[in-house]
Amino acid sequence: MTPYFQDEHVTIYHGDCWDLLPNLPHVDLVLTDPPYGIPEAAWRRTYHGSRGRSPLWGSVPSWDKVPERIKDIVELADNVVLWGGNNFDLPAAPHWFVWDKLQSNRGADCEMAWTKGTAAHKVFRMSRIDAYVNKACGLKKEHPTQKPLALMVWCIEQMGLCTGSMVFDPFMGAGTSLLAARKTGHKAIGVELEERYCEIAAKRMAQGVLDFGTANPKVRGGAQSNDVAKQEEQDHA
Repeated sequence: MTPYFQDEHVTIYHGDCWDLLPNLPHVDLVLTDPPYGIPEAAWRRTYHGSRGRSPLWGSVPSWDKVPERIKDIVELADNVVLWGGNNFDLPAAPHWFVWDKLQSNRGADCEMAWTKGTAAHKVFRMSRIDAYVNKACGLKKEHPTQKPLALMVWCIEQMGLCTGSMVFDPFMGAGTSLLAARKTGHKAIGVELEERYCEIAAKRMAQGVLDFGTANPKVRGGAQSNDVAKQEEQDHA
């Protein structure tokens, strides 16, 4: 498979991750957020805001199908962080990561990651407002299920990797995990089936993003604005 984008830190492939696996080099961490088949009603949910009734995301995207071989993915490395792991039939995990979104709405108040190679349950706390509206990470939301950059950086930091380790994301979306790997001094390989997200990820790698430091404390845990409700009402955000 020919790289879609490549520099000294990151390699992006456009295609099916299963085609790459036979030739995948050694990886130290699998950090990923695979699709798990969000119900159609959630994709078509409507938003009642200042401009009236409008679709939240629209029709179900073609990529939102449950991977048939997810167990193969978690066997690729000794260290794994797989968001949405509670939706898959995986071996029992001794420890879980949790993203506490600090606010309640019709969607999930938190998300869970199946892990391997971790020493304890861990909780990351960042509000939806900080993650997507205030852009505390300096990163625009360009994929429906995009995770905050600060969350992915935090995940890598929990794993205690040696500098220059290889991070692999077989379902990379817009490439947030790859950015996180680069920012923490590691290398990364990502695979994405949709070319438009490969293009977004490649531009992010080429341009870089703003500092992903501390979120604005004034809005942590605050009430959601209409714009947040519009963007973040589904369970897997």
